[in-house]
Amino acid sequence: MTSPAISVVMAAYNAERFIAEAIESVRSQTRGDWELIILDDASSDQTAAIAQTFSSGDERIHLRRLQRLGSPARVRNAGISLARGELITFLDADDCLPPTALAEVSAPLDQDPALIAAYGFVACLDLDGRPTQGPGFRLRRNSQGEYALPKGYAHSWKRVALGQVESSVAIMVRADTLRALGGFCESLGAAEDLALRYALFLQKFDGIRAIPCVAYHYRLNPQSLTRQKPNADALLRNHLDAQDVLLNQPQTPAEVHLLASQALAKRYRYAASVILSQGHAGLARQTALKVFRDRRVHPLHAFKAFVPLALRSLLPGRWERAMKTLAIRLRDGAR
Repeated sequence: MTSPAISVVMAAYNAERFIAEAIESVRSQTRGDWELIILDDASSDQTAAIAQTFSSGDERIHLRRLQRLGSPARVRNAGISLARGELITFLDADDCLPPTALAEVSAPLDQDPALIAAYGFVACLDLDGRPTQGPGFRLRRNSQGEYALPKGYAHSWKRVALGQVESSVAIMVRADTLRALGGFCESLGAAEDLALRYALFLQKFDGIRAIPCVAYHYRLNPQSLTRQKPNADALLRNHLDAQDVLLNQPQTPAEVHLLASQALAKRYRYAASVILSQGHAGLARQTALKVFRDRRVHPLHAFKAFVPLALRSLLPGRWERAMKTLAIRLRDGAR
């Protein structure tokens, strides 16, 4: 069998409702020299059986059943160890890829050997697959109707430290780079993608390219690991630990250390926002309040992180969602 150019690593756990759509989105790619490695983390539903029907009929699709690793980082690292492609990307079993995703994100890596990674942008779907508002950036179209990067979007250490670059879910990385970094940090139960983003920028800041394309459809799924109430404290702790990955490296630029207070405050706000999005207003406020006890965070940055979240948490659900939508539109208009 010819070695694939791209390995798509899919972590799956109890995803019987969505995994067929996820697999079909890979099979529908305009670039066909890929392999799909599905890692079923001991699902108790029909996830593995559904994946098996696809792997039986397509030699590019491989199913591995794991003995419940329980951690997204460990599952993905298992996939990295099996990958044969020179480029590796990731797809969760409840999400899907637009048809041109692999072709568009891989193109600059094929053309420029100096690049170590490239990424596209994310569009959100609801549980029924309909487009919906979500976090992250929104691409704009130029006068020719083609996608362009958001206004003012460019890599800088300030933007990286403050989370003002697109999320890492739509990223493609050279396999040798990914393995040299040790893959995902397994001590993090969440925010492992954030830690990998920091590691990549520290490895080669100018070796990462943003591609103006929608390369990932992220489903806003209440059952997602980071969206469950029992994981609230772990979610916050893991995001703070991921931030420390950036702050504690000897090669971290001095300008990043100057932004440490703001960056940490944003991690508190993010964790609280996730909890609030699932309807746990009181727990969200409790999480956000913890920022005032962190001596690394300046009181002004703590205040800016807490107050907007606290105000949103006091509104009825429909008003809170309306304010969030308005904030996204105002943000996009300012870019």
